[in-house]
Amino acid sequence: MMLSLPKYDCYKDSGVDWLGEIPAHWQVKRLGFEANTIVPMRDKPVDLSGDIPWIRIEDFDGKYISSSKSGQGVSINTVKKMNLKIYPKNTVLCSCSCSMGTTAIAKNPLISNQTFIGIYPFKSFISDYLYYLLNASRNYLTQLSTGAIQQYLSKDDFRNLRLPTPPIEEQERIVKFLDRKCEEVKKSIELKQRLIALLDEQKSIVINQAVTKGLNPHAPMKDSGIDWLGDIPAHWEVKKLKYMGTAIIGLTYAPKDLTDENNGTLVLRSSNIQNGKICFKSNVFVKSKIPKHLITKRHDILICSRNGSRELIGKNALIEEKSIGLSFGAFTTVFRSDFNPFLYYIFNSNIFKSQSGLFLTSTINQLTTGTLNNFKIPIPPIEEQEKIVEYLEQKTAEIEELKEKTLQQIEKLKEFKQILIAEAVTGKIKV
Repeated sequence: MMLSLPKYDCYKDSGVDWLGEIPAHWQVKRLGFEANTIVPMRDKPVDLSGDIPWIRIEDFDGKYISSSKSGQGVSINTVKKMNLKIYPKNTVLCSCSCSMGTTAIAKNPLISNQTFIGIYPFKSFISDYLYYLLNASRNYLTQLSTGAIQQYLSKDDFRNLRLPTPPIEEQERIVKFLDRKCEEVKKSIELKQRLIALLDEQKSIVINQAVTKGLNPHAPMKDSGIDWLGDIPAHWEVKKLKYMGTAIIGLTYAPKDLTDENNGTLVLRSSNIQNGKICFKSNVFVKSKIPKHLITKRHDILICSRNGSRELIGKNALIEEKSIGLSFGAFTTVFRSDFNPFLYYIFNSNIFKSQSGLFLTSTINQLTTGTLNNFKIPIPPIEEQEKIVEYLEQKTAEIEELKEKTLQQIEKLKEFKQILIAEAVTGKIKV
């Protein structure tokens, strides 16, 4: 995917290990001599109702930053009272702790805490080139950082950075080239993200159609008796979940019960449910004795039943070979049934989403076992359930394969963008 671009006629050793060779007419300059480094005050203002945006790492989204998504801001009076530092317009902001090296250019005066350092260039750099250069240096900045608990880069670390410095007119040409190419990549990624959204929508339609209408488009239909469900095949039934299996609340444990993976049982939590699958990241293990009914079995459905984010309520995954014999936490519920391969698709359809939404309020993000047991669902005969499951396994696998390929293409585009930036700002290609 890399563009075929010319190189410079002559190169020289930069004297900087991570930089390597640079064009012969470029210079290497120490950042501390070429820019004003602005370190914010440690204290966070109590009053954040002012006009100068108070920014956080969550506000970084693209090349420029101008406002706080939280709407928080600092007044001039607070700035004077606390002796706060203001980043002037065109300051390059760089994260010096969390998300190391995340960079953006201030479009207007801004204020932050010590998560960032501000770099206001003098005559040797333009802000846009410095933005791309620091963006390309993220791996080096991470290696340079210190701290046993949280990595951190000091003001001196930034001031001592030795950076490639092309002539200003060349910096402007590099910036113009990268702006254009990054916009092209951005548009390509957005198109692929829209494709992923369409694939998710297609998957949802396929599941909803199969679990509410069946596979035979000519089957006689009847009124289900439920407004939001509508007609269902005439030979199907409508049952409450409590007649199809058992909803089981997860394990309650205390901090003293926690242990390492060699001495305990893994307890699945909502964070272990990702994209309809069980993932094994940020695992928790307990050493306490676990009741038999709180040990996962094949085809259990693990459901996020309590969470601070209401959007996550109801996300679920089917327990398969790798996740059998584990336990599950109190903020999750397992639904155990002989019908679970079919019910798994019910749980991932609008049938489940429509009913779970009825029981969530503005103050309680919780799906109780009582609520779950009273969910009404359409149930076809066993043989038909098996055919529907087989059909959906095939169709959803085809959709997921396309989605995975598209996600891989997005990652390749992101990698291409980073390589292109690094090659351009270090002079490995001539633009």
